[in-house]
Amino acid sequence: MSKRSFILASCLLLLAFLLASCYLASGERVETTPLAGMLPGAHTARFVSADGEDYLTIETGIPTAPFIVEVAVQTEQGELAVTVLDSRQEDLLVVTARLDVQDSGQTTVRADGDGKILLRITAVEARGGAYTIRYRLAAPLTPTPTSPPTPAP
Repeated sequence: MSKRSFILASCLLLLAFLLASCYLASGERVETTPLAGMLPGAHTARFVSADGEDYLTIETGIPTAPFIVEVAVQTEQGELAVTVLDSRQEDLLVVTARLDVQDSGQTTVRADGDGKILLRITAVEARGGAYTIRYRLAAPLTPTPTSPPTPAP
């Protein structure tokens, strides 16, 4: 096999891999509001068209804390689904919108050891779509009481 045909075969293989596993979104606008104290965080994405599957990681900054996650999805055409995944990447909540029919849902999920929440976005020929993810702590963080040091005799 000549060097030229090897390079061409490698490029074609890489291109096939990228096209088979990519999430294409055109005209995408993303707005993110981080979690701040007791104020909820939000991630909103709007797009003109989208097709494929992608994973979204939301950084909460609080490892292994329980969060209430609210998901709202809409699309004018096609299908758009947002799935909230647990730490084992199993589905906790799937919210799907089709043909001008909006959907929403809520679940409780525990952030992973790095303080991240994982979601899967799946679009099938979706046009004019948007999704919003809002997240807040399920319970306020409280300081752990510690006993005062015992004085030395």
